[in-house]
Amino acid sequence: IVDETFLNEITGGDTDFLQEMFSAFEEELPTYRRSLYDTLAAHDRENFNRVAHKFCSSLNALAMIDTAKKMRQMEKDATLSI
Repeated sequence: IVDETFLNEITGGDTDFLQEMFSAFEEELPTYRRSLYDTLAAHDRENFNRVAHKFCSSLNALAMIDTAKKMRQMEKDATLSI
């Protein structure tokens, strides 16, 4: 879920810029998803955390605050079985 108010604040309501941001995210999403699944399958906690951290930055940039919080929790959860 996107926080539209926050997103409008950070983009100044520039719809062209917003479209560019979402297009870049759509291009990056399959790579993030594949990397997260690959690190889980390989039981590679260090690289999972690295990818999750980068993904959080992209999520925050698009005001997907709740999703970013959940990803950050997974990144910090030492008990998460990988």
